Formats: sequence, structure tokens, C-alpha cells
Amino acid sequence: MNINKKFLYKKLKFYLPISLIIMFGLLWLFTREKEIKLIIPIEKNYQTIVLPQNQIDKINSPILSPSSNSSKDNVSNLNNEKTIVVKLIVLEKAYQSNIKEGTNLLELMEILVEKNKSDFSFKYKKYPGVGIFINEINGQSDGPGNYWLYYINGVESSVGASDYQLKPEDMIEWRLE
Repeated sequence: MNINKKFLYKKLKFYLPISLIIMFGLLWLFTREKEIKLIIPIEKNYQTIVLPQNQIDKINSPILSPSSNSSKDNVSNLNNEKTIVVKLIVLEKAYQSNIKEGTNLLELMEILVEKNKSDFSFKYKKYPGVGIFINEINGQSDGPGNYWLYYINGVESSVGASDYQLKPEDMIEWRLE
């Protein structure tokens, strides 16, 4: 062997195992599944109603908190906090809920899990630096070529569920596409 080949062989012998360790470590870090069970305190006056999807459009009057007297803008005052009414549709089920103003979509889904333990569920993976990806809703998992995407008032979202702040009368629809 000449000097260049010996030099390259020594470098390869040193750097290859280190590179493999780093590569497999990163692969493990980014592909491991994290399931986090959260217990979220919910105001006792919040209301969640489960409706079939075909009935969601028939709702003429909003669901109001017990302390509200007006239905003009679907924003009510509950314990000096503003609440909003939002609708969430998944497959054939629709959910309508009063939530605190400033709640994001992921928080709404966690509230729905707590209120509807036997009727609503979801799982997600958290990828460091990328965010949260929903991979199952109500027992329906995503798969190769099929992913859970959500639409806000009929328009596909451009932000993740944990980043979207819900607005009054939002209709969120999750689709497996």
C-alpha cells in the first residue's frame, strides 16, 4: 500500500464507526414514537356536543355558555373569559364545543378526548424541530400515501394543529387523504 491508501484506510477506520453511531442515533431520535397522556383541567361550564356530520349544517342556534344571553357572534363571557364556538368534523362524526378564546386545535382535540372518552380519540408523533403529526383519529390510522390533513372552513391548512389558533365559528374538518 502506498502512503495515501494507508492514510485513507486509517481515517476510514476511525470515522466510519463514529459516523454510523451518529447516524443510527439520529435515526432513533427522529423515528421513535412518543405518546403523551395529558390531563387538562376544563371549566365545568364548557359544553361539548356530539352530532352526526349530516346534522351539523342544520344547527340554527349556537350552543351558548350558561352565563350568555346573546347569540349574535357566538362569543360569550364565561367567568370573565371569552369563549368561542367551534365545530370539528372527523369522518362521519361532528363535534361542537365552547372553548376559551386563544385555544389551538391540538388543545381542542385534547379537550374533546377528556369530554368524550369513549367517542373521540387521537394519537400523534412529535418530531423535534418539525412539530406534531396526527397519525390516528377515532381509531383510523394513517398509512402509506394517506395522511390526516385538516381544513379550516373548507380551506386546507398551512400550519400544524398546535399552531392554529381557533376563531369564532371555525369549522375544522379532518380528512384522511
